Amino acid sequence: MKYVSLHPEPCAPMNLSVHYNASSARVMWEAAKGAISYSVQAVTDQGSTVTCNSTNTSCRLNGLQCSQLYNLTVTNIASREVKLAKLRRDVQLAPFKWGCFSNPETIRIRLNVHVEPYPGQHIKASFNLCIGLNIHFNPVGPCQTSSIEAIMDCEAHSATISWQPSVGTESYVTELTASSGHSTSCTTNYTHCELSSLKCGEEYNVSLYNLTVSAQNLACNNTETSQQYRLMTGSPPNFSLTAVVDGNLQTLCATQQNICNVTGLSCGETYNLSLTGSNTQCSLTAPMHFNLTTRPCPPKHVAVNLQCGSRTAVLSWEERSDVELYVASAIKASGGEVQHCNSTNSTCQFSSLDCGEMYNFTATAHSQGCSSTASSTVFIQTGTAEPCPPVIMSAQGLCQSEEVQIFWRQVRGVVNYLITATGSLGYVETFNTTQNQLLAALPCGQDYNVTVKGQGSECDTPCIPRHVTTYVQCESNMGSVSWGPSDGAETYVAIATGLDGHTHKCLTNTTSCTWNDLHCGEEYTVLVRAKGDNCTSLPSNSTVIHMGMLLLMDCENNTAVMSWSASRGAVKYSVTAIGRHNNVSCLSSDLSCSLGNLTCGSRYTAQVAAMDDNCSSIPSQAVMFNSGNRNTNTSLHSCSFIVL
Repeated sequence: MKYVSLHPEPCAPMNLSVHYNASSARVMWEAAKGAISYSVQAVTDQGSTVTCNSTNTSCRLNGLQCSQLYNLTVTNIASREVKLAKLRRDVQLAPFKWGCFSNPETIRIRLNVHVEPYPGQHIKASFNLCIGLNIHFNPVGPCQTSSIEAIMDCEAHSATISWQPSVGTESYVTELTASSGHSTSCTTNYTHCELSSLKCGEEYNVSLYNLTVSAQNLACNNTETSQQYRLMTGSPPNFSLTAVVDGNLQTLCATQQNICNVTGLSCGETYNLSLTGSNTQCSLTAPMHFNLTTRPCPPKHVAVNLQCGSRTAVLSWEERSDVELYVASAIKASGGEVQHCNSTNSTCQFSSLDCGEMYNFTATAHSQGCSSTASSTVFIQTGTAEPCPPVIMSAQGLCQSEEVQIFWRQVRGVVNYLITATGSLGYVETFNTTQNQLLAALPCGQDYNVTVKGQGSECDTPCIPRHVTTYVQCESNMGSVSWGPSDGAETYVAIATGLDGHTHKCLTNTTSCTWNDLHCGEEYTVLVRAKGDNCTSLPSNSTVIHMGMLLLMDCENNTAVMSWSASRGAVKYSVTAIGRHNNVSCLSSDLSCSLGNLTCGSRYTAQVAAMDDNCSSIPSQAVMFNSGNRNTNTSLHSCSFIVL
């Protein structure tokens, strides 16, 4: 074996460093004298290999996988001819794992030199080569997270951030930063995190950081990857208030405020309200439900009756079960103090009204601390049945004279006045005049008590008819009205006025009246007046005839089909027919109902009541009909129905 003299190169490349960027790493070193090229190889424990070659002092490894540890091998390739011999020198860097290094490492390797001076001859030489490494680099680190999602909780002003797990990540940091500067964060080992105290109407940038440690369980410098996500907490919430009104779900109001004015609800009703809040990002987790009872309805069918021959008026109305108290009011049309009357039922009495005055009457309903609007106003004139007593305005004696001058208020309906002057010494003088003043001579030296009384009248006005009730027979276009008798009345006149203003009159000396020319499907207002010798009373309380009900007879089956127009808010209808021999009824959710098992030859009075789930209306006007007469000419005793 022949030896040659070798001159090894200086140490292999010094100050090796690795700089990570995304999925690639740049390997850098100092130049080695005599080197013509360099080869860098990174291998994972699973055998995945990434290589790069370079003729300068750096090389970039591309395609590195996240969350992997790599073994790095650097090969310095150099060649030299020594006397026709080929020199091959392999320098192998001892493997080391990709980690977090901060101090220089000294790695000792062996350099093998093979010389072939002549074919077939081999000369081997070996020596140690020291390489000083000073490595500074960041590891590839954990993989980035994916599928970041954010779910808002508007009521709690918080958001839950979730993501898919990242290989190699041991913990996560989630940070929210708003454009206003507000920020919040949380650290977790899980794949979700809840951040609270968010501000409404902000746009937050969501940053998610992955943390890992080295294979030797030595903490790296918080190596991190970051994903960005935008989270809108939305504008200030819009509140929506809904309720079922007349069978339909309606939005009562929508607002961004914490108060809402609601209109269009019916009085005396309880509504189930739902309040929801939402903005561009989310809605409340669940709507708020609560009940609202509207103010009572104003009393209906208000009427006033003056007790004949007195100054007492009785105000009446339709009573409702949901009302706790009624307050009635009376005031003179000419002005003055308002009189009040409280009642827990359907009437209230006003006594000691001034005679000869026109009074306006109203009533209000009260329940659960709320009051209704005033009812419709009804009017009455006091002192219509007999003249009111005159009121003396002034009485004075004339100086240096035995004459006195007396003035009093003119009274409607008085023919003449009787004036009586009674002196303190027993002198009495009576005067009669048709005027409202008197000039008379009285003995001097006495105090006089003067009275004025109205005598006779141009007419004795009868009392106003009371207890007015209407009935309808739509098939024959007939409507009826009845009332109670009035003092001083000789005859009565009833007037039915349609919505278009046309009238139907009926004159009678009984307490009922019937029209046979009313139009089916129309509505009529009915008034009744009492007539005396020369005077007519004020009109009665008005009542209404609805010519909207229809009765059809089925003689073969002894039935009658009754139909009507719809009633607002009604869910179903109840029909009751009261007869001389039996009563029949039916229930329907439609606008018609069949009354069966009628007794032939009986007279029936039928009424319809509208119903909802809780309450029933007052019955409609009565429809009267006869079920016919038995036909005595046949053995079958069949019935022929006749509608009155």
